[in-house]
Amino acid sequence: MIGNLLKLRQLNKPILVAISRKSFIGATLNIPDPENRLNGTLSSTAIAVYNGAHLVRTHDVNEQILEMVKMAEEIRRNI
Repeated sequence: MIGNLLKLRQLNKPILVAISRKSFIGATLNIPDPENRLNGTLSSTAIAVYNGAHLVRTHDVNEQILEMVKMAEEIRRNI
């Protein structure tokens, strides 16, 4: 789904992603405890923002998330 966000942007509607701590992150990184999935959440969310997500729902609202979103948006706009 993350890879198809550019197609969804063509609908001209806001796109919300809620990737935080999801089971696919745990399965991919072999991290059973959702509390320990921040790195996977950050990387997955960065890709979603780069691919066009407008809004991010997360469990961990902190400087890391805010800076990651800002960087992903900047890269999407200027590269």
